[in-house]
Amino acid sequence: VFVVLFFFFFKQKTAYEISACLVGSEMCIRDSDIFDYLSLLIFPNFDYNRVIMLQTFVKLGIAGVCFYRYCQYHHYSSSTSIIGSLLFAFSSYSLEALKDPFFLSFYIFIPLYFLAIDRYLIEKKKIGYILITAFLAITNYYHFYSLSVFSVIYFMYRYSCLHNTLLSLIHI
Repeated sequence: VFVVLFFFFFKQKTAYEISACLVGSEMCIRDSDIFDYLSLLIFPNFDYNRVIMLQTFVKLGIAGVCFYRYCQYHHYSSSTSIIGSLLFAFSSYSLEALKDPFFLSFYIFIPLYFLAIDRYLIEKKKIGYILITAFLAITNYYHFYSLSVFSVIYFMYRYSCLHNTLLSLIHI
């Protein structure tokens, strides 16, 4: 038992080196990445490492576009939206995720998630929120769990901003 515990928990290995353990394998991470499926359709004969590099650049670009859309919905100026989009696309999390770009697939759509919450609060449009929630839950369940906890705080904040009070949310 000690040898098994030592091998799985104390030996310095990455998730890619462990084929069957509690951490998982590379295929487990890749199987939920929508960009992998699209890349296999577009570039079926390319070297997988080059496809991953191309995916990473595309993901960073999409992250910037999604955040730009969020800023434009809130009527920020063009220069503020562009600077914010660049800061979001090249934030410390996205640069850290360059080591494992599969986690960027969830990160890039977070602005659309918060945009969907805002559209629900302002315009009462539910379908966008339902679709982006389902998509993010499928993309990465573990990150989605954290986002769900934070989205309650965001919802309360945005609701209080729109209605000028937090008390109306609590019905006191």
